[in-house]
Amino acid sequence: MKPNQILIAILAGAALMTACKKDDVPPSEKDAVVQISVRDQKGTPINGTPVLIYDEEGYAKFQKEHNTPPLDVAVTRADGNVEYRFAYDKWLTSGKRTVTFVVYKEQDEKNYDIWSETRTLMPSKSERVEIRIELGEKEEPKPGTDPKPEPGAGEERQLEMYDADNGRTLLDGTLFLDTKHYFDGGDTHMIADAGEVADLKALGEPVFTEIEDLVAATPGHGYFICRNMTFKTFPSGAHALAIGAEYTKVYVAGWLQQGDKKVGVRLHYQTAQAGTGTLPERGHTYEMSLKGEHTLDVELPEAPELYEFVAHDKTQLELAGTRNRITVRVTDTDIAEGREYLFHVRSGVLYTELKVKIVA
Repeated sequence: MKPNQILIAILAGAALMTACKKDDVPPSEKDAVVQISVRDQKGTPINGTPVLIYDEEGYAKFQKEHNTPPLDVAVTRADGNVEYRFAYDKWLTSGKRTVTFVVYKEQDEKNYDIWSETRTLMPSKSERVEIRIELGEKEEPKPGTDPKPEPGAGEERQLEMYDADNGRTLLDGTLFLDTKHYFDGGDTHMIADAGEVADLKALGEPVFTEIEDLVAATPGHGYFICRNMTFKTFPSGAHALAIGAEYTKVYVAGWLQQGDKKVGVRLHYQTAQAGTGTLPERGHTYEMSLKGEHTLDVELPEAPELYEFVAHDKTQLELAGTRNRITVRVTDTDIAEGREYLFHVRSGVLYTELKVKIVA
């Protein structure tokens, strides 16, 4: 085979196997999630790298025949990372599963490079995998040509997103299109439908008036997608995104069809990063003396609307305030030096997490 032909054959085989599957498996708390990172020898993230995923039997065959198709393929984003969810019902019913992640690069017809990492996965557990690859000197562009780089973070990209019956294309590692053509965020993503827009550029700052983990994909509509861990609903019912968090803007350009059958959607999307607004930086710490009334005032900048605040989970705090001042009182009867208490403050669609630390 000519250079790159083996990898093309592998990916084609993987796509065929995936397209033949009818396994619209909903996310489960028993699933295992692996964060995959691909870097070069200098630690630079590698964008758009196919990572082949094999079980023990498949990897043993791959070591003998390099055109052996993997069980699945994950492709790194601009930051060199990709998250892959191993569905319990598909991968982990035996209790554990040994999986190998492979990056394959051909040099010529007889020479190739293989980098791999193996992990034993357990239900409900998370793993991290970093694959370091060696890159040679980049080819110089031919005279008169203008090489086009891969789109980076924040640049508009396009994706053919096939539904769960026709390939199950993943966006941001786990979000997929179900058989009824709903974006399914499962337990990892939340989706806000911004309604009808002209194109991706028409999507401005994020709006989370209505946000769900299951939202219909509608051509001509824009969407804001964020990860659950960066998103919070406050007591008022208002939704907010953590300052500095990454989110994704999506525009559904149209349907993917095979004859008269809809098999997916064509997306335009880009990653974006939330700003800070008037909020203090995440993790900012306010010191409170162990002696005294265990109360302090937090001054906030003037903002267009009232701040909303709430103690983190079961943190023993009482919070009260006016327009730009929050009075924080620690109610913990076991208060001691070194203890820390968290609370969240929202302004508009953004929120931050702040900390009170007890000092002598």
